[in-house]
Amino acid sequence: MDAELQKLVDAGKLTSASANQLEQLKPGAFCLHKSWGFGRVADWNFLLNQILIDFAKKKAHPMQLQYAAENLTPIPAGHFLALKANDLPALKLQLKENATAAMRNILESLGGKATQAQISAWLLGDVFTEPEFKRWWDSTKKLLKKEGHFLIPTKKNDPIELRDAPVSRANELLAFFNQARQPKEQAAALDQIIKLQDEFENPEKQLQPLIDAIEETARRNQRL
Repeated sequence: MDAELQKLVDAGKLTSASANQLEQLKPGAFCLHKSWGFGRVADWNFLLNQILIDFAKKKAHPMQLQYAAENLTPIPAGHFLALKANDLPALKLQLKENATAAMRNILESLGGKATQAQISAWLLGDVFTEPEFKRWWDSTKKLLKKEGHFLIPTKKNDPIELRDAPVSRANELLAFFNQARQPKEQAAALDQIIKLQDEFENPEKQLQPLIDAIEETARRNQRL
């Protein structure tokens, strides 16, 4: 532990847990605050019992050490926001040349899943203009659907999720249909299957359960 932090612990001015948290918030480290967002630790001032944080709209913002330990979440250098702050040109290049790797990092940085709104909030302004983001997002979604490690929802506001193991696009389409409960949702899933029928290696076998389900739904609706 840092010697100055240990002195504060010994003097009863900091708990051991808070000191361990502050160990991860040394000058140059990155962090998140629930209200002020992303920041970089600018300096420690033990004389005033403060830590100074550079937030986007609050440069050199002072916080008491105990408060900082309780309210700042340290983030690693590989976090998407840290990469953006350290080397924006390199990040832009990765987004252009390896969009799936960049998306993997974004989702991992957001806990494994994120909505389109959350993703755009991190990219609009300093990375893409709105037209640029729309073009990038449209092409990237196609890549993600083929890759298999990304669950792309049918509803725009639902989150994209990062999978532990890849799932074939064919199985994903069938899962969407099987999870649909309303006729409108089933019809939308069926429309996607028709559009992407080339994804099925053995359509006669793979689609037979779906055909059976459609026929059963039709018979049930006739009775009703």
